[in-house]
Amino acid sequence: MIEIIGSKKYKKVYLSGPITGKPNLNIDEFQKYEDKFKELNFEVVNPHKLHTEEETKRFGWHEFMRRDIKAMCDCDFVAVLNDWEKSKGANLEVYMARNVEMPIICAVTLKELF
Repeated sequence: MIEIIGSKKYKKVYLSGPITGKPNLNIDEFQKYEDKFKELNFEVVNPHKLHTEEETKRFGWHEFMRRDIKAMCDCDFVAVLNDWEKSKGANLEVYMARNVEMPIICAVTLKELF
């Protein structure tokens, strides 16, 4: 088990969770966990903040995922939000993170998942 919280090695977290099909694209939930991890002194990558409003109107799912995965790869670990298992995008992010041996924790419990 890797100790992430309190470690100086892990500084930057990527938030992964369901967006498509959620009310208001789950923005409030992502912001809640962005705030939580900032309070724990982590730099946070919130996928909602990787795209401009104009891009949001013209990009498709694939364009979002390509940019999100690039940003995720620059992080030290991934924190998954509730219901990530039901999200095609979050499942892809978790798959990628596991295969490049990035730690993955539950954003709620702060415990490592895999």
